Amino acid sequence: MFVIPCRLISYNEFQNKNRGNRFNGASYKKNIQAVIQEEIRKALQNGTLHPRETQNNVWIKWVEPNLRRDSDNVAFAKKFILDSLVKEGVIPNDNRKYINGLVDTFEVDKENPRVEVTLEIVEGEMK
Repeated sequence: MFVIPCRLISYNEFQNKNRGNRFNGASYKKNIQAVIQEEIRKALQNGTLHPRETQNNVWIKWVEPNLRRDSDNVAFAKKFILDSLVKEGVIPNDNRKYINGLVDTFEVDKENPRVEVTLEIVEGEMK
């Protein structure tokens, strides 16, 4: 498990960045992935996350400061999380061989918005 100690960009916000300038979106993706990757490295170092070659379910708890953003817009940022897990070597790829399922849950905490990510190994033979 690892925690991203901030709220991530929504789909609508990301689209607006891309509309303004196509390089803005790519730059923003790179910056937000750097934040996510730093948290992944910390979790690898403290032993709360381990590299794996197995099939996994990914549980993501999106803790928002309020109810203003739609769930599907918030959960869009899972793309950045999965790409960061691959880049940091936690999983070899984010295809269906290694990602069996994605579960999103949503909570509100005005004082401590964050994203909590847990990988759960799928028992049995890889599909």
